[in-house]
Amino acid sequence: MAADISPHLQEPASLDGLHLQHVKGVNVFPNVPGVATVGRTFCDNAFDEACCAAGAAGAAPWIARFRPVYEDNRHVTWWQGPNEFILSTAVRANAWAAFHVAFATQMDALGFKACSGGINTGWPRLRYYGDPPPYVELLGPAFEALRAYGGICSFHEYWGAAGPLAAGGNFGRIQHTVQEAADHGVALPPVFMGEIGLDQHVVDGGAHRGWLDMGLTPTQYGDQLQTAMDCYRALGYVLGASVFTVCSWDWLGFNARPVFGRMGEINMQEPTITRARGIDVSEYQGEVNWAAVAADGVRFAFLRASSGKYADPTFARNWQGAGAAGVLRGAYHYLQPDVGGQAGFFVNAVAGRELELGYWADVEAAGLTADKVQSHLTGLDTKLADAGIEGAANVYTRANFWNSLGVPASAVAGRFLWVAYWTYDPTGEPAIPQAWDTWEWWQYSNQGQVAGVPARVDLDVFHGDDAALAAKYGPVPPPVPLRYFWFDGAEADEAAFRARFGDFQVQRPPCPNYCVAELRARGGGSCELAARVLDGQGAPVANASVRFAWPGGSLTVQTSAEGWATLGMGAQSCYTLPGRGPYQVMLVSDASELLDGGGWICFTQYERFDIVFRPCAAPATYALAVQVLGQGTVALDPPGGAYPPGFFVVLEANPAEGWRFAGWSGDLAGGDNPAVLVMDRDKAVLATFVEEGGGVDLAIELIEQAQALLAEAIAILEDL
Repeated sequence: MAADISPHLQEPASLDGLHLQHVKGVNVFPNVPGVATVGRTFCDNAFDEACCAAGAAGAAPWIARFRPVYEDNRHVTWWQGPNEFILSTAVRANAWAAFHVAFATQMDALGFKACSGGINTGWPRLRYYGDPPPYVELLGPAFEALRAYGGICSFHEYWGAAGPLAAGGNFGRIQHTVQEAADHGVALPPVFMGEIGLDQHVVDGGAHRGWLDMGLTPTQYGDQLQTAMDCYRALGYVLGASVFTVCSWDWLGFNARPVFGRMGEINMQEPTITRARGIDVSEYQGEVNWAAVAADGVRFAFLRASSGKYADPTFARNWQGAGAAGVLRGAYHYLQPDVGGQAGFFVNAVAGRELELGYWADVEAAGLTADKVQSHLTGLDTKLADAGIEGAANVYTRANFWNSLGVPASAVAGRFLWVAYWTYDPTGEPAIPQAWDTWEWWQYSNQGQVAGVPARVDLDVFHGDDAALAAKYGPVPPPVPLRYFWFDGAEADEAAFRARFGDFQVQRPPCPNYCVAELRARGGGSCELAARVLDGQGAPVANASVRFAWPGGSLTVQTSAEGWATLGMGAQSCYTLPGRGPYQVMLVSDASELLDGGGWICFTQYERFDIVFRPCAAPATYALAVQVLGQGTVALDPPGGAYPPGFFVVLEANPAEGWRFAGWSGDLAGGDNPAVLVMDRDKAVLATFVEEGGGVDLAIELIEQAQALLAEAIAILEDL
């Protein structure tokens, strides 16, 4: 008969009522008030293996490696040892036990509590399953030491697609582990299930496959997780569990909020966010609906342009969509350790597109060194300067990772910091690298859900509210109005012009005095690049500086009395067309120093066209008139009622008590609430509210009133 296990379990009296919400490795450890954290440090498997195999002697080098992390994160309750050391022989089981005795003892002397390394799914071996030795009792000294010093132990369990209670997986092994240990006089400390989830490998021995591979919906997988948590809760000695993703793509389509929100163990209450909100996206987020993103309160976005020598195929689409929605944009490049020429590749991938938030180096890949990082940042600065783009490259990184590289602080002087520190609560402060005194942007979550984004997305905040963000970085500028002309001077439409000349990009920097206004086709026999600068009345501007750039070089040319600057054969030229393009043409300054940058353009290789720079007219302000029919109000975000061209305004209808919102009319149609309106002209909108229980006669009366109100609003706009 099995022994009663209850006397052999240490009751976690000091942890009464505690549930653990987060277990985060890779050196990111959340600090959530009232919530205990198990810290799992990340390292290569070889170091894990070597320390544990050394037994008691391996504890000191393990602690020495991670002690700076422990000291920087004193809020962490328990620190975990080496992960998944396979207990296949008595020698290995004894080494694991000896390591953890020393680990728990030495950690206690330093003021830390220990958690055992996660015991792999299917281990330790148990008589219950007919396994050969060694058995769980060999681990007894480690469990005793962990108990003595207030530690805990960690186990992993996985199941197949049929669910945790179906045959074939390893779910439920923990209860037999505790029972068999008790039968042999071994008492376990409190248990934390460090990894649980679906992996079909444990059933059929094939490749690792998660819930998405096995065709489950998120709701079905959520039901499996709920079943697992109910079973763990019934055991009484499991403190909590952490869901582990088998493959990275398992989480890409996983909406955690409706799934985990159904589980009592997880508090899904959102913090109140006063800082300006943003996201960062790449191809892994799929096709983003940027109008919906903006309507959800997102004010800025960082877009992946490239990784190593790979161009993100969604960058151009995301750049266009975010800009059209009024979302401020930055571009980032994932820096690879062993790939050359990444700075130039990054700049070329952006291809001169407007970036309100600048260029960012994503520094997080294993294998990077201080020299590689400095070389990339310096090279990126040079490439940006060559392209006529002002400002230094900035840095995305994590505190512990950056500190471990040893990059001197002088290398990042003047560079903004975008820091990754996943606390899931952006109301506090992130841990930042020692090289910076403050942060500009904070990526506080890797598990966000935002309207318009079909997959999980990283969440970010700006170091200030919406008003501070707008004051510092301004609104997204409206697209540059361009006119296109054929060889004979006839005006062309953009599609036909692009079909003839191939791809090109035109950029207008923030708030310039001049911009690219016209593109004029030049005959195929010409071998020069030409730009012309005109003033507001169309008269030529002399002595303006136009910079021509090409791969490997550049030249600045002053405009002639007729306003022309050319590169190639002809007057005011360098008499030779340099190597193959793409070429860039930038307006740098004029004699009166009235220019604040210009536009630039990428050219095709043979037939070319001239670029005409003109002063950019001050953007008009469009008025938004909102009328209400019935009982209710309409909130505008941002408020005011007057907006620059291309600005997106969010309208939210708020019915009075006993009334409901019926829909929009005028320049906004449908029943979406909130709704987004693009300010490309003066507009009038009517919000209709109907009384609960109103009949047909009331509806007819409201329609007549609506028509009258819209006519009144349009008349007001015409008088402005």
